[in-house]
Amino acid sequence: HIGERLESSEINTYGVFDEKIKNSIQENVALKEGTKIENICWVDDSQKCLRVAIQYKEQPEELWFNHLEDYFFFLKEEEIEVLYVDYGTDIDMERIVWDVKDFDAHLEDVNFDGQDDLIIALGSNGAMYGATYCAYLYTDKGYEYCPSFEQVAYNYRVDNERKCIVATIYPDTADGRIAVEKYYEFKKNEYREI
Repeated sequence: HIGERLESSEINTYGVFDEKIKNSIQENVALKEGTKIENICWVDDSQKCLRVAIQYKEQPEELWFNHLEDYFFFLKEEEIEVLYVDYGTDIDMERIVWDVKDFDAHLEDVNFDGQDDLIIALGSNGAMYGATYCAYLYTDKGYEYCPSFEQVAYNYRVDNERKCIVATIYPDTADGRIAVEKYYEFKKNEYREI
């Protein structure tokens, strides 16, 4: 990435981080022209994933959100894995819903392999009356984007007992809005309705 590197003093304004983390942030985060740090914060209480959120200094007229990109730093035993997400190019703009606020992120095992995956909120879909999400699944190659998660992302919940994802939508019917649940399993690296 070409851009302005962060100073250690700027990183310190967001919290106390050890030198290894600060060095990784300085090596990997580069601010493009017209952008600034939105926040540097932990995604999880156990402090295994740190997020550096970047936003536009001035919101572009053609966009309905100000958030631009995220750098996620996953702390492993002796190394730090970095995942870069550019919402302007990586994510199809049609999937980012009009009322998205801050692209909340959390860790949760959504493919039942015992490893936490990264889930990012993309806003609420007015047509389906539910929150939408994208997922980066933990693999032996690092965190990888999973396109098929979008079909299960509406108001999803993890059913660990049945090893499936339950998605709830509220389509308009003759009787009004009625909750409809759909069930998905993760097989052959994708989610499929069951």
